Amino acid sequence: MLLLVQLTTGLLSASYACSPGVSGGIENSNEVITDPTLMFQASPPVGWTYYPVISGAVPGAPPVASFFPGQSMTATEAVNRATGDVTAAVLDAFSSASLSAPGLQVNLVYEADQISNCYTTPATPPGTKIGLLSGGAITETATVTGTAGAGVTLTSCPPRGIAGVGEFQEYIKNVKVIIRGFSTTRFMWNRITSSMLSTLNFRYHVLFRSEITIGS
Repeated sequence: MLLLVQLTTGLLSASYACSPGVSGGIENSNEVITDPTLMFQASPPVGWTYYPVISGAVPGAPPVASFFPGQSMTATEAVNRATGDVTAAVLDAFSSASLSAPGLQVNLVYEADQISNCYTTPATPPGTKIGLLSGGAITETATVTGTAGAGVTLTSCPPRGIAGVGEFQEYIKNVKVIIRGFSTTRFMWNRITSSMLSTLNFRYHVLFRSEITIGS
């Protein structure tokens, strides 16, 4: 959790030092931007992913669902939760800046992934993504490749150094927030994105891997 706080503090500091929430360069803070698209990379909170249902260990046995607490059941639910969290962060940012935007529309472009918690029985099918949970976010994943096309019975969790399971890699997703129905200066958009970053991190456990960039 300490790493999460340090990373967010660093991003916020960098944002304010060089136009909040925007990557590098000298910018005109008085530039008026209408209906921007906000983009960032992040390790998503567990609720922005959904879990697989695995067949039972033997024919006729009930299916097994290996999930993380708070994980979504379906891709649709995961995307809806992501949309709700981001929309709430945007509205909170507008409220904090004392901005009235009755016609504001917030649309999210985000693809939810199926991520499994680690389990030892039954065998894990090839293609399964196994996640690592840290600070409420899925930060790494490893893909089960299988052995001669068969599933892999995991002997430990997390599964490191096990035949038929790939190495864990950082899990980072691209997120795009399309805002419609509002126009203001770049300076104010920078304030909005900085507030969004803080809210998404501390309230919704989004682990940011980049600043929030403002595009037209």
